[in-house]
Amino acid sequence: MAPTQLFKIDDLVFDKKIYPRNSISWFIWIKYAGAMKSGSLFPPIKVAKKGGKFFVLDGWHRTEARKYNKEKTVEGEIIDLPKENWLREAKIVSIRLNTDHGNALSSQDRARAISELQKLGLQSQKIAEIVHIPVKEFKRFVADRMTVTPAGKEIFIKKSFRHLKGAQIRGIPNDVEGKLSGQSQWYLLDQLVTIIENDLLDTENKSVMMLVGKLRKIL
Repeated sequence: MAPTQLFKIDDLVFDKKIYPRNSISWFIWIKYAGAMKSGSLFPPIKVAKKGGKFFVLDGWHRTEARKYNKEKTVEGEIIDLPKENWLREAKIVSIRLNTDHGNALSSQDRARAISELQKLGLQSQKIAEIVHIPVKEFKRFVADRMTVTPAGKEIFIKKSFRHLKGAQIRGIPNDVEGKLSGQSQWYLLDQLVTIIENDLLDTENKSVMMLVGKLRKIL
């Protein structure tokens, strides 16, 4: 195992050009934060150095959990990358690391990873080994999770937006997509209807009732 060291959280660079996930999940890092407080051990994050800065390749959720617990440092391991084509190698390593550990990439993120690795020139069999999807399924898997903007920019969509696959759209705001789970719209609405029909609304919760009022205005 490579040696580790403590990194100041404020000194770490979180670059979305490298990180393969569309967003980090508050639900996951809150869960991690609780586990850390109870004494659970987590593996060190992985970083790569460039120009005197340390870029996080794997471990955004663990780092957010440390921040939430008011910690200033996080244990990490430095991954040595070649100076030539550094960004390309950083993307490939980050995808591989995030695919292999416990918090698996979503299907949306894996579709994006396939497209990104293809653009980086990796052979199909190598990509299949990284994302754990057979080569023969690449085309369908990506097509079912991708749409494009009028300018031709690829957008990879969650299950909530799957009905938009293949269509041209202006885009989905990051703050909107970040709020939604990976469940279908039918599932989300069915849950809401079940809560209302069975009188299960937490009417004492001001935040819940504020959203109910907002829903009334929309409908």
